[in-house]
Amino acid sequence: MDTDKPKSACRHYDYCGAPFCPLEEIPADRTWFIDEEICRVNEPPYWVLRQKKLKLRTKDNTTCYTFNMVKWKCMIKKNIEGIKPSNTLSQQKKREKAWMKNHKLKKPLSVKEREERRRRLEKARLVKKNMYDSRIENIPL
Repeated sequence: MDTDKPKSACRHYDYCGAPFCPLEEIPADRTWFIDEEICRVNEPPYWVLRQKKLKLRTKDNTTCYTFNMVKWKCMIKKNIEGIKPSNTLSQQKKREKAWMKNHKLKKPLSVKEREERRRRLEKARLVKKNMYDSRIENIPL
């Protein structure tokens, strides 16, 4: 690997403390706590954005997330929790597997479902602005 590539790809590389860096290979045993730094690269991969959501919605800062958990495409709801840190890789893998089992993957929406949600959202916006006239279109929310 070219040693100058990360330095030229990110201006924060020399002083960044983020444990997960898209410019480096991330070991399986590395964890991230929500009070730790998040990568600030200009064009971040999707998992950096997920880290930001986790940071906003995690209450317990004593739990941690593995890289696989951060990449896991589940719903990040309010008060989501990570796993308790472990000294052994095998124990951490067991906890990670249990966490993934409890946090189901998001199912992709069909085109029909997406259009239905878009229509309902538009109607809700009009109702909020008091611009919706129920006499014109009588569609239930």
